[in-house]
Amino acid sequence: MLAADRFPFKPFRPAQLSMRPPSRAILIGEAGANLVLSRLQGWGIPAQMAMAGLAYDLIVDVPSFDLLRFQIKTRSRPRGQRCYFSMKRGFYQSKAGIFAYGRDDYDIAGFVCLETSSIFFSATPKTTFSVKSDWLRTVDIDRDTFDLALQRLRSRRQIEAMSWLASIETDQRGPQIHRDKTGYCI
Repeated sequence: MLAADRFPFKPFRPAQLSMRPPSRAILIGEAGANLVLSRLQGWGIPAQMAMAGLAYDLIVDVPSFDLLRFQIKTRSRPRGQRCYFSMKRGFYQSKAGIFAYGRDDYDIAGFVCLETSSIFFSATPKTTFSVKSDWLRTVDIDRDTFDLALQRLRSRRQIEAMSWLASIETDQRGPQIHRDKTGYCI
């Protein structure tokens, strides 16, 4: 019996692949996500990359929170005196194209300027962000905005929980006990 008879698959030859190299935009985005990942882990916060194709880039285990979803947007350098970021999802070369994020697609956004190795965090859902490049060079801007984003996220969650509680209708007589024919509460 020949070896080819025992192994029915053709041998893999890398030259047979017709893959294009990743685009510059994808590489810049991955560089930004890796910078945020490195910064978070340097602060002692466990984090990891999310699967490709999800609406967020990182999964972050922040103490006193559930796992948080971080969406990272990256620019290679400021444009003039500002860094502009657009909160759009997808890629122009993909079949789905570019589209908006849903309300609950991510918890915190991280904005990266690679030229300055700066990160700005926000828990405010907006479609565009503009940050002064001088402000990005401020010492500890990454940690300060991270802490502020966590405070805003905690406040938003408390407000959502309170509005849910306020939406429950109550009877002025208080809770009613209903008994069936045998006297058991139902």
